[in-house]
Amino acid sequence: MFVLGMKADFDPLFTLITYLPIPTFRHLPQIFDRFQACGEAAIEAYRTHGAKQANTAEGTSLFVKFLDETKNQELTPDTLFGEAANLIVAGSDTTAVSTTYMVYQLLLPEYQDVKEKLIAEISEYPADASATQVLALPYLKAVVNESLRLYGAAPGSLPRVVPASGVDLGGYFMPAGTIVSTHAWTLHRDPTIFEDPDR
Repeated sequence: MFVLGMKADFDPLFTLITYLPIPTFRHLPQIFDRFQACGEAAIEAYRTHGAKQANTAEGTSLFVKFLDETKNQELTPDTLFGEAANLIVAGSDTTAVSTTYMVYQLLLPEYQDVKEKLIAEISEYPADASATQVLALPYLKAVVNESLRLYGAAPGSLPRVVPASGVDLGGYFMPAGTIVSTHAWTLHRDPTIFEDPDR
C-alpha cells in the first residue's frame, strides 16, 4: 500500500528510481504488475461468478457500475484492472492499519476510560447484532472517527482542483484549475479546528 501511495504522489520519480542499480528499486515495476494482475483476476472472477448476483443484495458491487455496458465505454481494460487493484488495496490494507492503530490506542493506560466506555456500549448488543445496529452505536462511531483522525491509513496528499471562480487561500489567490494539496495529518492536527489535537 505504501509503495502504491508513493507512486501516486511521485510517479515520475518512481520511474527514474527503477533505473538505479539497487535491486529493491529494480523490482518496483513487478510490484505494480502484480497489483494489476490481482485487479484483472478480480474482474474476471466477477464476470464469472459475481455477475449472476448483480441485481441482488449479495451481488452489490462497484464492478456492477464499472462493467455496465451502457456506461463507461471510455474505461479501457487496463483502467478497469487498475481500479479493481486499487479497491482491493484500499479495502484491506487501510482497514487493517486503521484497526491496528485504534486497538493500540485503546490499550494505552491513558485511554483506559475510553476503552471501558466503549466496552460498556458494545456489551449492550448481542454478538450477532446486525450491521445497522452496530453502525448506530454513537461512542463506537466516535472512537473510530477519532482514530481515523489521528492515524489515517492513507498517508498521501489530498489534491484538489481550484474551482472556476478561483479562491483566496491563506492570503494568496489561486486561479481556477490550480492543483492544491495538503496532507490529512496536517489538517487533523490543526489546533484551531481540533482542541488538543494530539490527544
